[in-house]
Amino acid sequence: MNNVTQLIGMIIILMSCQALRAEQINTKQVMTVSPGKCVVKTRGEACLVKLDFEFRLDKPGDFCVYQYGQYQALFCFSEVMHSQSISFKTSKDTRLVLVDRLTGDKVAFRDFSVLTYKPAKIRKRRKRAWGIL
Repeated sequence: MNNVTQLIGMIIILMSCQALRAEQINTKQVMTVSPGKCVVKTRGEACLVKLDFEFRLDKPGDFCVYQYGQYQALFCFSEVMHSQSISFKTSKDTRLVLVDRLTGDKVAFRDFSVLTYKPAKIRKRRKRAWGIL
C-alpha cells in the first residue's frame, strides 16, 4: 500500500512538471511591439507613432512583418535576435503579423489598438455639502 501511494505521488509530481514545462513554452515571446496602443482625440483620426519591435527567434531565417490584410511588408530581416523601429500610421485597430518568408508560415501576432480620448465629465461642485444644520 505504501509503494502504491509513493507511485501515485511520483506520477502526480511528474504530470505537474510536464504541465509547467508546457506553460513555459507557450508563454515564450517571439515578437514584442511597444507601444501597443495609441490615443487620438476623435474617432477616425490617424495615429502616427514610432513602433519598437523586438524579436527572439529559435532559428535563423528570413522573416517579414506585415499589417494583417496587407500584401506589402512593413520590413524584413534575417537575424535570430533583431530590433527595429518604424514609423507607423493607422486610424483603426490592426494586427501585426510575423511571417517566415520561405515557408509563408505565420510565426507570431501582435495587436495594435487605436483608442479615442474621452475627457472626464466635470462634476458640479456643491457649495455647502455639510450645511444641513
